Amino acid sequence: MGLDANGLRILGSVVATSGTGGPAVSADSSVVHIENSSAALGFNTFSRNLAVPRIVYTPTTGGGPLYPIKIYGTIFDSPTGLAASPGATGTVPSGDCNRLNESSSPFAASSARSTTLVPMFVNAAANDFMLAFNSPMLDWCDASFSYPFGFTAEGGRQPYDDPFFSPVFGKWHLGALERQPLDIILKNGFE
Repeated sequence: MGLDANGLRILGSVVATSGTGGPAVSADSSVVHIENSSAALGFNTFSRNLAVPRIVYTPTTGGGPLYPIKIYGTIFDSPTGLAASPGATGTVPSGDCNRLNESSSPFAASSARSTTLVPMFVNAAANDFMLAFNSPMLDWCDASFSYPFGFTAEGGRQPYDDPFFSPVFGKWHLGALERQPLDIILKNGFE
């Protein structure tokens, strides 16, 4: 995660349980607020972020320059709020291969090959956001959008093409934590 000459970049991160247990949030609150900046969000997991009207928000900036907001391979899984809410003017939203909370918003309309299917984590209640063995988010994406970042939140390389899954669109899993093959060193009980 960082800010550089190309704007904000959040890559391979898990952002969970924001907005829980605190004071009431205002109507313009968000988990990620991007104003007067470009942004690229890639292969992140936003889950269990409660009581916020949107996860990513880019407010209307009026007659200034247009800022591209690109979101790829990211899972938005929160019971409330839009995945991303670009302002009416000032931003150019685009995305591909995302799991969204909603099917109709300005961002969703510009997000190709995205879905609202339940992501199915191993145990989100215990903050285990690894994709379950039967998650529909497995092998969802391909690299046709030239995504340049190939690391998971755990530092591992992405994508790993799991031979047990037939790809939906490719070999990239959605979200920050990609399922990797079982560790064969411990396979025979050498724990």
